[in-house]
Amino acid sequence: MNFPTFDIPERALELTALCLRFNPANYTTWWFRRQCLASLSTPPTSDFESKYTYFSENFIANDLMLASKLGGSNPKNYQVWYHRRNLLEQSFSDMTSDSDTECGSVLELVNEELEYIAGVLDKDSKNYHVS
Repeated sequence: MNFPTFDIPERALELTALCLRFNPANYTTWWFRRQCLASLSTPPTSDFESKYTYFSENFIANDLMLASKLGGSNPKNYQVWYHRRNLLEQSFSDMTSDSDTECGSVLELVNEELEYIAGVLDKDSKNYHVS
């Protein structure tokens, strides 16, 4: 019996977005989403880099947008902030000094995140989840 093949990580990524719309405070769903993002991202070329989680830049940008939409109604949602931080930490740690293009795009994402954080803190300076 032949079973149809499904692109499991892409479908799972869509399902995590749906689940997070219902409950953006679910840590396990955010964690699973990061696993899907990592599996869909192009793997690093060197053995040293492959030991760490890697996320493609377009996934990071899209997920930061999703997190800001989901966290907008509850800006003190720790899981949303942890997800944002994890995505950016991974991309920043994966950045190599060899590629100016790569460095520039990662730094652009980081600058956008700092602007987003500044906007959130302008609205509520006691949002300790931002740090």
